[in-house]
Amino acid sequence: MWVRKSVILVLAALAATACVPTNSPPGGGRSSSGELDHAELQKQSQQIAADRSKAMMDGNEQAWLSPLDPSQTESVTAERMRFRNLRAMRPQQFVLNVESVGDIGEPAGADFPKGATLHKTRVHAAVRYEADLEFTLQDYDYVFLQSNGKLSIASAKPIDAGATTYGNPVKNAPWDNVPLRAAYAGSVTILAPEDSKWDPASFTASAARANALVRGIWGQRKAPKGFLVLLATTEQKLQWFGASGDLRNASGYVYNPEIVDEKGSPVVIPPKLDGPPERSMAGSRIVLDMDRLKTPEAADRIMAHEMAHAIAPYLMPRVAFLETSPRSILNSPTWVAEGFAEWVEIIAHKNLKERSAFVGRNWAQFKPAGALPANDNFYAANSDQSSFNYQISGMFFVAAERLGGRAKTVQLYEDLVAQPVFVTDSRTFLDGPLRKRGYNPDRFWSTFDSLLK
Repeated sequence: MWVRKSVILVLAALAATACVPTNSPPGGGRSSSGELDHAELQKQSQQIAADRSKAMMDGNEQAWLSPLDPSQTESVTAERMRFRNLRAMRPQQFVLNVESVGDIGEPAGADFPKGATLHKTRVHAAVRYEADLEFTLQDYDYVFLQSNGKLSIASAKPIDAGATTYGNPVKNAPWDNVPLRAAYAGSVTILAPEDSKWDPASFTASAARANALVRGIWGQRKAPKGFLVLLATTEQKLQWFGASGDLRNASGYVYNPEIVDEKGSPVVIPPKLDGPPERSMAGSRIVLDMDRLKTPEAADRIMAHEMAHAIAPYLMPRVAFLETSPRSILNSPTWVAEGFAEWVEIIAHKNLKERSAFVGRNWAQFKPAGALPANDNFYAANSDQSSFNYQISGMFFVAAERLGGRAKTVQLYEDLVAQPVFVTDSRTFLDGPLRKRGYNPDRFWSTFDSLLK
């Protein structure tokens, strides 16, 4: 299952907050009262951002912490935790961008030097991890401390879940809130809260098997360098990334952050009407509910399922332009994305016979109105119906593999995931894509039907 944030269309850029005064005060950027002028505020804040960006990429914790006001011990502790968490995720690119710092600050109060002022601003972190193909956005609210002609950081906090943002940054990210521990299986990073009863190191063998299977099936197609897997409790699963209670019964999901540029500005991707999309989402974060899975063995199959989603974030099902209803006939078909991942899970778990029997037993009760389950109510509240929808969708790709092999099955997936759902809601419509990939439709549907018994 995937989780996708709603697309935010930005119709106008944010206005600049201030202009450089025409008459700058004397004294190298400081007024007679000792306060920094506008230009010097921007210069120092941008230098802090550049130095911290470099420190993150260099793995230099001391340089990351050095702009912080040492008297703010809570902020120092939080930033040390954040640095270690982000470094554990193996960033490939990390760029901090500071919005304009306001000239007029608030009095700093008794905890700070006399005459000091505080200046609040938003800082955009454009980040690309191994699990990403493009930059993603993490936003923070910084409070800069101005004292004796020098700027430092009083605090740096992740934005509130309900904050107004320019774009759609990640919210409630675990790496901003709790210390994490990490283990690695080649290009797979496995993370869990430091106090978790699940040790990431116990899941490296499972991750390595799932990674090898999915990359073997995917071949040489475009894919992120790695995967990022988070081990969660049920409650953490529902808190992280703004997930909802609808996911309570899910064993896992994939969160797909949206694409931004190096400055943290949203990138609007025009719809591509011919062939598979080349850009859609920036990357993936796989979240596993360990209260439900409990052991590495149980995690094996679901890890393969979620990696099948995460291998191509640019193919993640899109919501139609200017249409957010799950009923829209222009949306991508859910059954295609989930069916492909279910097929990979069947290969990993080797339990096709059991799944076919389940579909056969429940056919009369849950038979879809069209060729395959509709988007509306695919993730049904009734767990048997939801399982049925997953499994019958997976059978479509099992039939494709039986008749054409794995490489052709992946090509069929690429074709179908780019189609609006109304083109995939009947066998007649689906015959076209099948013929395009060399399948005989009559033989295909006969094979498919044989799997539903």
